[in-house]
Amino acid sequence: MNVYSSRFGQIASYYFKAVLNILKVHRSLEEDILIFANRRGGSTLLMEMIYSQPNVDYVYEPLALYRYNPFLVRILKPPPVFILSIRDEEMEALLRQYFRDVVLKGKLKGYMGWNPLSKDYSLLAKRLVVKICHAIPLIDWFNENFKVKILYLVRHPIPVALSIMRHGWPSTAPIFLRDENFRRKYLTPSLIQFSLDVLKFGTELEKLVLEWCLNNLVPLSVFKERSWLTLSYEELMLRPMQMVKLICGYLNLPDEDKMIRTLMKPSKTTSKTSRQEILSKGPVALLGKWKHESDEDYEEKLMNILEKFRIKVYRKGSIFPSKELTHFG
Repeated sequence: MNVYSSRFGQIASYYFKAVLNILKVHRSLEEDILIFANRRGGSTLLMEMIYSQPNVDYVYEPLALYRYNPFLVRILKPPPVFILSIRDEEMEALLRQYFRDVVLKGKLKGYMGWNPLSKDYSLLAKRLVVKICHAIPLIDWFNENFKVKILYLVRHPIPVALSIMRHGWPSTAPIFLRDENFRRKYLTPSLIQFSLDVLKFGTELEKLVLEWCLNNLVPLSVFKERSWLTLSYEELMLRPMQMVKLICGYLNLPDEDKMIRTLMKPSKTTSKTSRQEILSKGPVALLGKWKHESDEDYEEKLMNILEKFRIKVYRKGSIFPSKELTHFG
């Protein structure tokens, strides 16, 4: 479902899935799991890997404000698309209530695993994995306010931006710059002016890389000091056995083999072309595919945007993350 889905289609889809899930029960016996990641950054695949485990159910983007959500409409009235900051005590209380009493209680049934024919479907969920792409700057707030396990997934900004552009989705960077609290807390006057110049004079790809920087600015500045598990999409693809062992150990999940099989099977949001490329050429071909869509000079211009924000986990000339973002070198 995307931003341009009709309202009627969204409502029909939500209640169709909710009816299929009417008998589903959630009893939280272990810490629920939150995934924070960019859109088109591999979060659906990671969610499906965790969903493959016994008695785990998922909640798909409960903070995507462009999608129909009967609970969110009643409880919250934040700015459209992304929730980037806590405006006041009332908003904080309402957001906490929504997450505690709706999302983590398994009441958002139209966003949960709904296909009874799926091998991973179960009527009793003892744990939830929640995918969040629209509130990444609040990762610390969630970590402090809920007893959950957090995974933060990062992917190289250029393939993320290219994938978003292929879907025809606009950059959300202007939303960050309109958020007074986010601006005041995280951006210097020079960064604000730089961002405004990119939005005014830059290409669509540059605007999407700017979005990536604004979205990841907060977690990338603190991830080395936090208890959550930070993962790179690239290392997940290139070192699947080691990464699955790491994830299962961190989350206390039992079935590494099933998670590996899910990882090797491209997620439902992966294109048919990418699926064929993964099968025929392996993951390195997929990771480096974007290099053929950008010459070196333009790549340097795009990566200079990261340098302006002092983001160093990806560097010019490499498709791989820097050592500080990896677990196995």
